[in-house]
Amino acid sequence: MLDATQSTVDRVRETCRSTIAMMDKLERHRPQIEEAMDRGVRTHSFDDICDMVIRGQLTPRFFGEDTFILASIAEHPQAKHYHVFLAGGDLRVLMSAKDDLIRDAKNAGCSRITINGRVGWAKVLEKIGARHTYTMLAMEI
Repeated sequence: MLDATQSTVDRVRETCRSTIAMMDKLERHRPQIEEAMDRGVRTHSFDDICDMVIRGQLTPRFFGEDTFILASIAEHPQAKHYHVFLAGGDLRVLMSAKDDLIRDAKNAGCSRITINGRVGWAKVLEKIGARHTYTMLAMEI
């Protein structure tokens, strides 16, 4: 039987192993993550994304060898949203992940899944039930 100190040490070791495994997966998907960031307004580096995952600000989901979603929980006074921060890879695989994302969002207590993206995402996501709710514009200063 483990005493309290050994149990704590074992939990820390398991957390470290899990973190290393997650960082390995992120590194394997780095080309797809970098490509997705390059297609938009590059607000984060790959290292920034790794830091956000470690801090629990982003949750990565991997589907197959080249498809991923990085999501966060956005808490507002009247609602909690599961926000897709970045996605990339095989579009068919991403679309088939809809039920998984809905389950994740509901398990997190969210009432909506949101995504900010290029115009093309609206055309694709409307086919699976999403609707355009607002437009975000940006001006370099």
